[in-house]
Amino acid sequence: MDDVGPALSVVLSHRDPSARIEHLLTLEGLGPTRVEGGHGIVPPGLLEEVFELNEQLDEIRELREGGSAPAEVQARLEAAAGPIEARRAAHEARIAALTEQWDRVAPDAGATERRATLSALRECLLERNYINNLLASIGSARSQLSTGTAHG
Repeated sequence: MDDVGPALSVVLSHRDPSARIEHLLTLEGLGPTRVEGGHGIVPPGLLEEVFELNEQLDEIRELREGGSAPAEVQARLEAAAGPIEARRAAHEARIAALTEQWDRVAPDAGATERRATLSALRECLLERNYINNLLASIGSARSQLSTGTAHG
């Protein structure tokens, strides 16, 4: 029973919804949403976007290294970031909705309903983690542009 206090505080904490969800997933035996090193398998729903973004980042890198105007490179970075940022916003909304659904059904829901909600939450977190990695790549390219570290 001594372990219930800290565990319950994590579960009930709304300060870090991701930690709460990760804890719920662990309690329900669904495992973490990251593998060692923080990288996971690309979620199937993101494969095409990942491929497109990587191509765009390669093109942007070539533009930058080829001496293109920084404004042009910046505009391409912003265009590449837009759809990914929109996807992240959609995932945040979906995670919030699923969390609310969990809070409504969890106490008296059947095992199937509980598992379905948690599985959907896990999938959303996996995708969100990958989306955040994609946005970090864009952020890195922005930093290189502003500091001029990647000019060839």
